[in-house]
Amino acid sequence: MLLPNCAFRQALRIANQILSGVNQHEFILADDLVLKVTVSIGVTTFPGTGEDMSGAALLEQADKALYEAKNAGRNRVCSYEI
Repeated sequence: MLLPNCAFRQALRIANQILSGVNQHEFILADDLVLKVTVSIGVTTFPGTGEDMSGAALLEQADKALYEAKNAGRNRVCSYEI
């Protein structure tokens, strides 16, 4: 998810709200089977002025944070602050 003009702490807050919402939601399938799912989220932000970073490099940092969340046991938010 891209969050234009979003500060790092605000992005973390939004990611944690998404995590909480998914944790609280029960998905009910057609046969009344209840399914609970979890999410792993990686957060990073585009650096401030004076720093140059490509979109690919930004995506790579978010991907690193995502895999940190997965490797730490899943169902969590991890971040990479530039």
